[in-house]
Amino acid sequence: ACAPPDPRWLESLSLVMPLVDLSYTFANSPMLGKGRELLHEQDISMEELQELFAPLHTKNFKPALPRERILLVNASYDRVTYAHKVRELWEAWDYPHLFEEPQGHVSMFFARRPYRRIAEHLSQYNQVGGYLSSSGDTNPNPQIVLL
Repeated sequence: ACAPPDPRWLESLSLVMPLVDLSYTFANSPMLGKGRELLHEQDISMEELQELFAPLHTKNFKPALPRERILLVNASYDRVTYAHKVRELWEAWDYPHLFEEPQGHVSMFFARRPYRRIAEHLSQYNQVGGYLSSSGDTNPNPQIVLL
């Protein structure tokens, strides 16, 4: 098992193209056509799928961090995570920082601009020689968490 990071040192949260609603993606993404065929073969309805994935819906989780320390990065043409679903999360989380990029799900990985913007945004939390907490203490063991 992997221990969660110490929340005292989690200074910010950045989600790039977060998968907000797995059932919506499953029902609509052109990348998951075979998966829909398998559901149909197993006689599983979209309503059952929504019920199954409901506990994983990102909007059900409220971050402990203030919205000023949260960044959502949205790809406008994403047909996996869907831009309108990321905007729904943005609203549910009380409008944290939001970068919207004119990219698709795959093209986002090859674009430089989004990652430069993310790095610039995160640089406000980085200090030379360690990670500086909001209390001014330097974290001797900085943690990076990829979700």
